[in-house]
Amino acid sequence: METIDPTIIDTDVVQQSFEKSLHTYHNNAIAQKQIAEQLLRFGNEKRSLADIKTVFEIGCGTGVLTEQLFNYIQPDHFIFNDICNGIDDYIFPIFNKHDVTSYESRIGNIEELDFPHEVDMIVSGSTFQWIEELDALFCKIYNSLKPGGVLLFNTYGPENFREISQLTGNALDYKSRDYLSDMLHKYFDHVAFYEETIELKFPCPKDVFKHLKLTGVNGLKKNFFSKEDYKNIISNYLKLFDGQGCVSLTFHPIYFFIVK
Repeated sequence: METIDPTIIDTDVVQQSFEKSLHTYHNNAIAQKQIAEQLLRFGNEKRSLADIKTVFEIGCGTGVLTEQLFNYIQPDHFIFNDICNGIDDYIFPIFNKHDVTSYESRIGNIEELDFPHEVDMIVSGSTFQWIEELDALFCKIYNSLKPGGVLLFNTYGPENFREISQLTGNALDYKSRDYLSDMLHKYFDHVAFYEETIELKFPCPKDVFKHLKLTGVNGLKKNFFSKEDYKNIISNYLKLFDGQGCVSLTFHPIYFFIVK
């Protein structure tokens, strides 16, 4: 079985994987929807988001977080980003539904794009685990926010997809909450966070891999194991993670609320 260097993220493969799954992502992103809801609840508990007027969303995808965001804010201007082409088809109907008339898109790899200036809030759901240079991104975010502006995001910790990691030896280099907190404190004084684990249950291991494909989150590298490897993985998945007729897939979201 081929081993992937977890510190190297092929952004082209990530983009292709998510673009292929755009039409299936929204209906299958069960955990991501739950995590987006919890992220916004966490942020609003720390500080009312009602007065936010300018928003920059990083990695909006099909609008899982975007849709829920409008339960808390009614911005004057909304800037949205994603690495995928074709997201307008998903985001514009959300804007129409919530009477958002002032907006702009910044499509492309967020690590290579210019940031807007003087924004009230930068928000991102289930995206930062794909970032290669987090320190540089946090610096750009700091410079983009107004004084008193808010950064609200979630990423994933080391226990994320632990079943897949244990069986294949391949996973993203998920950072711990303390590692991320220390990095954020280089730029921000007020950093709040908490973490949890969520287990999704599936009838069989093949449904786990189908779920990963339908949500595009298998975008590490193309064909990183053979058909024979796959058979062994399925067999071992049942042996190690069988739980009374179903198998688990673990998510380890870490939520951050930061004030400049």
